[in-house]
Amino acid sequence: MKTLKLVILLCSSALICAVLLCGCGMLNDNTVYAPVSEGVLSSDGFYYDLYENGSATIVGVENISSCYLTIPERVDGHPVNAVGDYAFRDQTQVTYVKMGSNIKSIGARAFSGCTSLVRIDLGGAVRTIGDEAFYSCNVLCEVNGMQKVTSIGSSAFAQCSSLAFITLPDTVTSIGDQAFYGCSALNTLTLPKNDCVIGNGAFSYCDALSIVDLGGISTLPTGAFEKCTSLAVIEIGNKVTYIGESAFRGCERLDTVTIGKNVTYIGSSAFEETAWLAAQTDEFVIVGDGILLKYNGTASNVVIPSSVKRIGDAFCGVSDVRSVEISGKVSEIFDYAFSGCKQLSRVTITANVKKIGLNAFSSCSALAVIYLPESLQSIGVSAFYGCEALTNVNFAGNASAWSKITLEKGNEYLQAANIAYSQKP
Repeated sequence: MKTLKLVILLCSSALICAVLLCGCGMLNDNTVYAPVSEGVLSSDGFYYDLYENGSATIVGVENISSCYLTIPERVDGHPVNAVGDYAFRDQTQVTYVKMGSNIKSIGARAFSGCTSLVRIDLGGAVRTIGDEAFYSCNVLCEVNGMQKVTSIGSSAFAQCSSLAFITLPDTVTSIGDQAFYGCSALNTLTLPKNDCVIGNGAFSYCDALSIVDLGGISTLPTGAFEKCTSLAVIEIGNKVTYIGESAFRGCERLDTVTIGKNVTYIGSSAFEETAWLAAQTDEFVIVGDGILLKYNGTASNVVIPSSVKRIGDAFCGVSDVRSVEISGKVSEIFDYAFSGCKQLSRVTITANVKKIGLNAFSSCSALAVIYLPESLQSIGVSAFYGCEALTNVNFAGNASAWSKITLEKGNEYLQAANIAYSQKP
């Protein structure tokens, strides 16, 4: 009997806690509600869609008589939870927008093309900002009320050329492709302390950007800060593991770079056209977790140092190299690593390489002989494109092991070559 009472008491307590949590808004309602009416004109001149749960989404306005636009908390008694797609697109007379405190979502292109919009107050409850929401609002210089934002869509603030500062709260978990592309007045950037996912080119072509704190991110995607021509210093700490293609390409004033020891990938042209890369004069420039980033030597026959674990596009376009020996700890040859080495005729890979990347040996027109290890698992798209002299491929494993290698398209010359199995140099 005591046991039954205890069970009833525990169940009752759990039910009470659940009710209290719901009442406090701590449990999220992820239900998708269907609209019950669309394009309704409210008594105060806003068009809205009404949903099953009684909430409203503002989708337009009948007439804007003032440059100040206040989006209400309620329309016809219904709470306004969102601004819909295209709702105020190209409303060029609006200079200031203030949103109600219930609004949690701003739709795609909701304010795009509002070329007179100077300031916006999001109301403090907005979680998601849609794709191109403020695209080309070129005089927008102040955005407030972002403290609960979790997601910023692709090109959300692209071409907002007057936006000099924006606060990205630690609640932000994703920033879309080219989200701040061409924000040419943006001077200072502090990314969230969490591992926020950043899209390709998110801050590219931000000409005035000079101070960047990468926060807690682990991945710098393709073109993340490309052509940020005022950026002079960047500290890529130990939280970062991946630096994408062209991540800092064209940051011509970038002369101080710290790359943490946990970086395991650096894409092609990641630091191309930077003062820092131009100043690296060692024969083998090795950064991060053993990544060979650049080769400055003049030798015809190159032996990769034992400290190298991965080979970046270090030899791309190097014309004097005739042979390369890759052994030791090297596990991966990245995209474009030896692309365009016109005199390269012999490649010997003897140890642990598992992956040969996209275009890794493309346009090596003199390449005739290559030794590949049994450890090899994949060969990327066009890795041997344009290698018309390739006739002898020596593989350390047997025919069965060769058949298990993932071979992407564009490698016709490799496929047409004579494959000799169980061959080691």
